Amino acid sequence: MIYEKMLERRSIRRFQQKPVPEDLLDKYVNAARLAPTARNLQPLEFIIVFEPEINAQVFETITWGGFAPDGKIEDGSRATAYIVILVNKQIRDKGYDQDVGLAAGNAILAAQESGLGSVCLRAVDWNELRNVLSIPETHEPVLIIALGYPNEKAVAEDTESDKMDYYKDETGTLHVPKRKLERVIHRNKF
Repeated sequence: MIYEKMLERRSIRRFQQKPVPEDLLDKYVNAARLAPTARNLQPLEFIIVFEPEINAQVFETITWGGFAPDGKIEDGSRATAYIVILVNKQIRDKGYDQDVGLAAGNAILAAQESGLGSVCLRAVDWNELRNVLSIPETHEPVLIIALGYPNEKAVAEDTESDKMDYYKDETGTLHVPKRKLERVIHRNKF
């Protein structure tokens, strides 16, 4: 079941304007907090954002997928929830990137299983986000996961090309090229 969810998961940037229940957000953070961390230091903390007014302020701190077709996100298709991943610098102030990636992976797969779409975002005005969410200097915001019920369809497709540009077909489905397994796997040696 998890493997199938991994195969079908794609970044979603357009969402229905249906609220994400707070208990689901708690579930995703629980999955994230249980991800492996180096030396089991557990330096990550999380802010869940689901109030519409605060969502709007968080949205304004983000640069949204300018490389994707129809990259501009309109009011009627914005994420309805966010998980902001923070590093508690008093626990660990460097070498936490893998911890963040593993935690985010757990959260987005848990969301996928619940029928939600997500996208991880790093093109953020971190100083402004810090102000919006009252994040103390002891904590570093490092990743935002935007969440909601999908309002677009995205599919992966294997490609022989090195061109990785997304495109939309005539039905509006977003196609995400992926290098074929044979192009990226090495057996026993490079």
